[in-house]
This record gives sequence, structure tokens and C-alpha cells, in this order.
Amino acid sequence: MFKSDVTQTYNQQNATMEILIMLAGAFLLGCLLCWLIRKLFSNDDQTLATGNGNINTHSSNGRSTPQTLTSSNRQQASVVTKAAKVTKDTKTTATTKSQSTSDNYNTPRIDDLTKISGINTDVQSELKSRDIRSYIDLRDSDKQSIVETLKTPSAKYTSTKEAQTWPHQASLAAKGEWEKLKEYQEFMVRTQKAAEKVKQQNDSEQSSAKDDLKKVEGIGPKIEEILNAKGINTFKELSNTSRDTIKSYLDDAGSRFKMHEPKSWPHQAGMADRGEWDDLKLYQEFMDGGRDDIPSASASSSLEEPKTAKSSLHVLRADKDDLKKIEGIGPKIQELLNKASINTFEDLKNSNRGFIKNLLDEAGPQYRMHEPETWPEQANMAFEGKWEKLKEYQDFLMGGRK
Repeated sequence: MFKSDVTQTYNQQNATMEILIMLAGAFLLGCLLCWLIRKLFSNDDQTLATGNGNINTHSSNGRSTPQTLTSSNRQQASVVTKAAKVTKDTKTTATTKSQSTSDNYNTPRIDDLTKISGINTDVQSELKSRDIRSYIDLRDSDKQSIVETLKTPSAKYTSTKEAQTWPHQASLAAKGEWEKLKEYQEFMVRTQKAAEKVKQQNDSEQSSAKDDLKKVEGIGPKIEEILNAKGINTFKELSNTSRDTIKSYLDDAGSRFKMHEPKSWPHQAGMADRGEWDDLKLYQEFMDGGRDDIPSASASSSLEEPKTAKSSLHVLRADKDDLKKIEGIGPKIQELLNKASINTFEDLKNSNRGFIKNLLDEAGPQYRMHEPETWPEQANMAFEGKWEKLKEYQDFLMGGRK
């Protein structure tokens, strides 16, 4: 009984000691593992720090001894070094781009706006004075800014229609679509040429559709303009217009035209439309400033020796000027001047008022009412080709009189 109790007590103490020894061993083993792990990570950190394949280890006396890295560690160090370099370059590039972007926002962009069709250097300067400096500015500009630009003298050769295409052209330029911009500008040129061609054809057709109404006795350049403005452009149209209608047109045009009597104009225009030029000239022999002095047109056919009268009519030569462009001169007075060797504007401008007045007085009472005071002056403008000035001057005349 006593032996059993001692054995039991011993066995419990032995087991307790064994457990303590095992715990101490486990603790020491853990410390050893921790030391090994720290040593391992300490070597990796030194490899990253040196980067040259050597590390420093401390001896028991405190001195450092270089040791050579293994090939694996060298490769790892090389990769880490390259990665660090790439990272540095990336950061540098990002910094540069950031600075560039900042500069772009700080500095206004300026483009060459002359690449836009219709914009020359003067127009470009005018646009930049209105803070339109880039393609984006022009693309986003309002129509009012463009219209104001066109009012300046520098844009006098630019059409409004062409300027309306600037935002679209600028949009293509801002996106760098230069080929599309070139194609669009070529399309604009083709369209403009086609429009000009159509306009020329229309002007030519309109010009060819008009007759020279000044061949009707009593109609001068100003009256012809009045009739044209009312849609009377041909002899046929004039022949189909009543005397009262024509008279109302003259009265509406101003007091200086009320003195004209258009009674014979439709009849004269009818003969001109039928090509009866000889009969028309013979008929005009008996007229006074477009007034019909004979009962009817049939009277001209009953005149004695009509053939002789027709053969004596003056035929204009090709080298003569159309003196009927002078306000106050009709077909009959032109023939009278031609007979006196006044055939051109130069001849008329070199003639004095007294000489021309004597010709009119000697020609008969129907010519004495005409006053040729302004004829040489008008002829001088026509001789020099100053048609606009002549037109303005004739606006202040009444039958050739000031």
C-alpha cells in the first residue's frame, strides 16, 4: 500500500517535469525559428539596399566582412533595380505631362486661321482682336461676331455666304481632319464657280432679252430705265402697253418726266418689233420729241416719193457711238448730229453749245425746243467711260436740261 502511493506520486512528478521540458524545448525552438526568419528577411533587405551583389555581415568583434551574393540574389537585385528605374521614369513622365497640361491651360491656344477659306491675314487679325484665336474659338463663335467682322474694311472681299462656313471648317481643323477640310473647300470652290456660271448665263439671257428702247423717238436713257423697272424691256412689251399706263409711269417718276408725251411710243415699238426700221425712221421724220404730228401711221404710207425718203435715211456706221445714251438726244437728233459730222462721243464733247443749238434751230421748229447745254459734258463722261458718274449726273437733268 505504501509502495503504491510512492510510485503514484513519482509518476505524477515525472510527468510534470516532462511537460515542462517539452514546453521549454518548444519555446527554444520557436525562438530559433524566429531568429532564422529575421535573419532571412534581414539579408533580403540588405540585398535591396546595396544592389551591387555584396552584403555586409557583422562578426563577433563588430567588423563588417563582404560576402558575394548568389546568382539568384543577383537576378532579383537586377529586376528590382530595373523596376525602380521604370517607376522613376514613369513618375518623371507623369510629372512632365502634368506640367504640359498645366501650361496648355495657362497659355491661350493660337492657330493659323488663314487655313480657313475666306480668311486672310487682315481678317485673322480682326478675329483675334475679338478673342477668336483658335479653331475651337472660331467653331464656337456666334453668328453676330462673324457678321461684325464682315463689316470691317479688311473683310470687304469675303461674302456672307462664305463666312457662314467658317465654324464648320474650324470644326474640321480643330479635330485635325485636314483631308476632309480640303475636300470641303474644293466643294465650295466648285459650287461658287457653278453659281457664277449660272449668274452669267442669266445675265446674258436677260441682256439678250432686252431691246434698245432708246430707238423709239422720245425715249432717252433715264426713261428707258423707268420702263425697264416696270417690266417693259422689249419693243413687243412696249407696243402692248397703253399710252395711259406709260404716262402714269412717267408721272410717278417725278415732275421732270411729266412733260413727255408717250402717245406714239407703242406704235413706234410695234414697227421696231416687226423690223420695219425704214418705215419707223420715215415715221419719226414727222415727229416732235416723240409726239405724233400726223393723224395715223397710215399717213406715212401715203407720203409722196416714199422710196426717195427711205433712200435718204442715214445709215449708222459701225465706228459711230450711240449718241442716244446722252440725255436729251433721241434717234432723230442723233441723225441730225451725224449729218453734221458729230458721230462719236469725242466729236460731241468737242462741240460747243452754240454750234449744236444752231443745228437744231435750222432743222425745224420741232428741234428748237431742245436745249443742248449739257450734251458736251455728258459726252465727255461717256468718252471717258465714267458711266456711273454719267448716270448720277442724268438723275438731275430734265430732258437734257439742268
